[in-house]
Amino acid sequence: MAIVDQAAPRVPSVWVTLLQAAVLTTIVAALTWNLNHKLDDYDGYESIAQGRMSEVTKPFANRVLAASLVHAVTAATGLSTEQGFAVIGVLSLFGIAACVAAVLNSYTKHPAFVFALLLIPWLLGLFREYYLPDLPHAALAAVYFLLLYKGRYWESIPLLFLMQLTREATVLLAVVAVVVLIRDRRWRPALASAGAVAAAMALVAYAIRDAQPNLHHINSVLYLVLKVPFNISRNVFGVMLWTDSLGSKELPAVWTMDLPSWLVRGNIHRIEYCGFDPVPPMETLLSFLTLFGVVPVLLVRELWLRWKRMVGAGLLRPWVKIALAYGLVSFFAGPALGASVRRLVGYGWPAFLLAGVLLLAGSYCLDRRTAVGLLIIQVLACWGPLALVESMPESISMLAAALGLAVVLNVAAWRLIGQATPEPFAEADGVFSGV
Repeated sequence: MAIVDQAAPRVPSVWVTLLQAAVLTTIVAALTWNLNHKLDDYDGYESIAQGRMSEVTKPFANRVLAASLVHAVTAATGLSTEQGFAVIGVLSLFGIAACVAAVLNSYTKHPAFVFALLLIPWLLGLFREYYLPDLPHAALAAVYFLLLYKGRYWESIPLLFLMQLTREATVLLAVVAVVVLIRDRRWRPALASAGAVAAAMALVAYAIRDAQPNLHHINSVLYLVLKVPFNISRNVFGVMLWTDSLGSKELPAVWTMDLPSWLVRGNIHRIEYCGFDPVPPMETLLSFLTLFGVVPVLLVRELWLRWKRMVGAGLLRPWVKIALAYGLVSFFAGPALGASVRRLVGYGWPAFLLAGVLLLAGSYCLDRRTAVGLLIIQVLACWGPLALVESMPESISMLAAALGLAVVLNVAAWRLIGQATPEPFAEADGVFSGV
């Protein structure tokens, strides 16, 4: 049984795609509606939505578009701010499902494959925090990649402008897109893409001129530079650091150092080492192995084995290169960017849910046994470890058991796909440019 059919119609029924998106949206919303929770960040986005930008601290103030749309919805309908966020969240969720389904339906003759791929922890976690700009940003990115997939490079440029207004992480996507388009000799769309992001950055700078400085009251560039080693020490190595500008801390101090006057910056006067905590590194590894199921491991395997054949020989379409480069960098850089590792790692979704899935499916001839086996392992890898963790949330031993299960399932997927027959890259299509 071939999950992906290269002979499938290139223009699937729009109604099938919309129906899939509607069903997916309903399922995800129903499963997570009572689980939605607000982090401390909500207050900042609520203030933007209510027109109180001067109360918002950076970098949250930079993310103006989604909250501004909420303001428009509440002004037009009389809904509360929280209800406005929910409306934008549901529309964004539908947009993600519709755009991803539109791409996958161009290849698969099994509509259920879309559900197996998208009913994963990433999408449910994204909607649980629908007040964050991550969900609208993912929706705009989904439209952007759908347009690139269809070869509509000029139409995709406004999406970069809107994404930059939504989340500053768009800079990475723009850099990748510009490099890939230039290498593909598409100079004008590349320069226009850079111009769109620059224009959005200028607009954001004007919109947040009255916003409050960041928590530490330090230069924005220095803030971004210092947060990388701080987050890596915690999320990768379990080394817990703290500064007096952060307020409360999780662990008591083991070692304290008051900074000399020449090192004091903003509100940072003291740093502390608060010991070793194995939980953050374990949670980071679990995010890598479960957030998108086994797809990341299989994609890394494929790129490792056939990188020169695919990329070096120029066999991949530009949109695939953009999705892979942006997605993989976002995925592995997530632990360096903040404490919410699962959410930040989730920015790698285009590499796995679009380019990676089609790349893997187009690279192998899968018989029924292998295809069904991979789908079962995918579902188990997504939800089995998560179920173990949720059964005893405070248990390190259960977290270790979940991590062990995730490793076993990823190894099983690696071995199973190794038994499949590789396909030659001979036919030009939406993924491969042909030999």
